[in-house]
Amino acid sequence: MIRTVLYSYNEFSQWLNLNRKPVMALDTETTDLNYLLLECVGFSLATDDAACYVFDRNANWSQYFKLLDGIKLVMHNAPFDLKVLYKYGFEPKEVFCTLTGAKLVDENRTKNQGYGLKDLASDWLGVKVTRYEEVCTNNTTQKFFDYAIDDAVNTWNLYKLEIERLKEDDLMYLVETIEMPFQFVLRNMEINGVRINLNTLERFYHDCQIAIRNLESDLLAIFGKKHSIESDL
Repeated sequence: MIRTVLYSYNEFSQWLNLNRKPVMALDTETTDLNYLLLECVGFSLATDDAACYVFDRNANWSQYFKLLDGIKLVMHNAPFDLKVLYKYGFEPKEVFCTLTGAKLVDENRTKNQGYGLKDLASDWLGVKVTRYEEVCTNNTTQKFFDYAIDDAVNTWNLYKLEIERLKEDDLMYLVETIEMPFQFVLRNMEINGVRINLNTLERFYHDCQIAIRNLESDLLAIFGKKHSIESDL
């Protein structure tokens, strides 16, 4: 795979003309995780044959992202990258989230194992990963650029692995008609928030507390344990 760092719109446009595929992995790098505060500082793309990282101090990212129109974008934790694209006025028509795909492939990973990109790349792809904390102090170095390209490459390779497993498990209909279109809904929820009826929520919480206490009592009784339960002290 040829890995390239691109420093201008013209360089990226030429690279994309040569390496454009119907499906490509995308990863964005930002200044913050908060939608209201974040600014894009660069992004990476990857396929089987080539990968790049775009770093442009004076970039008009809206102009860059428009060139991705018509490409199915593969992202890990797609709602976040979709928020970045949305903030710069771009919405892809189709996406695949490798985080969601991983949970469909193996829903039994423990909390310690996790579903993060670095964890999955290490466990499933067997690659040595660089953590963000190792490079975050300076996002203008070759080390950071390599880290960003790795993210896109690992996302792409996870996509290929997951697609095969999902096909074997006959889950592609679920993926294509429900899970991946829902990534846009999750993005909108994260940007706009969700209306909550506080009265209903409080009643639900109260009902759950009663149900939990009853279950605890029933379980202790099954095991013949003498017990007393105190609550709302």
